[in-house]
Amino acid sequence: MVPIESISLMTCADDPEAAAIERELAGRLRQAITQLPRREATVFCLRYFDDLSYEEIANALQISPGAVATALHKARAHLESMLLETTGEPAGEQGNGTSPGE
Repeated sequence: MVPIESISLMTCADDPEAAAIERELAGRLRQAITQLPRREATVFCLRYFDDLSYEEIANALQISPGAVATALHKARAHLESMLLETTGEPAGEQGNGTSPGE
């Protein structure tokens, strides 16, 4: 598994402002991942940083692929909630000011 401290997102080296925003987002993501329940954090990191399939994660953790899917879904929901909370933007109002389904 990739240590949380070594997670880096792609940066825009030609645009210092974009690079600064990306560093800030990467830092917030790292912090949010540390607040997830252990299984959710592990599954999220294995999927998105180690690029493992659901089957590979299930085998590595000795759980079912369904449990992987559930943990990943919960991890994404928790991360979205935590990251939106830090921006002050209400869930469901990302970008356009409308709720989902409107």
